[in-house]
Amino acid sequence: GGQVLTVISPDGKVHHLHQKPDGLSSRLPQSIAIDAYDRVWIGAQVRHKLGDIESEGGLYLLDFHGTLDNENDDDWAQITNPSTDGLLGRDITQLEIDPSGNLWMRHDAGIQYLPVPSRMLTSPELQSFIRTYISGALWELADYSVNRMEVDSRGNKWFLTGMNGV
Repeated sequence: GGQVLTVISPDGKVHHLHQKPDGLSSRLPQSIAIDAYDRVWIGAQVRHKLGDIESEGGLYLLDFHGTLDNENDDDWAQITNPSTDGLLGRDITQLEIDPSGNLWMRHDAGIQYLPVPSRMLTSPELQSFIRTYISGALWELADYSVNRMEVDSRGNKWFLTGMNGV
């Protein structure tokens, strides 16, 4: 039915977010992070296999204005073309937000981070913001095949690698 994400609110109600070209256009969300402004960051998986669900991947930002029942008031921004938008890859497998307000991204081309903007941005504004403020790939982790990352309450970043442990 086009339902891509399901949210269970504190009162136990079930809400669905639907796939839309001007919203969450991916069918395969992979990771979610909530920033200090209650905006939802969604990283999506890339998949192009014949006979399977296709997905372009990318990074999505949602401000649902506290109304999960009304998708008409949702504001979306999306980054789906990393070659022009500053992301090193579009297969985003994990998102984390640290206590300093940085969004950390693990994707097919490495680890990057971005300061979270203080206001909701449109897709073109988010593209410009990312091009201006995103980090390059963390070269210290480039050869370690990072499988998972965690941010602790002190802001330390922990990386589980496929080749060299933690």
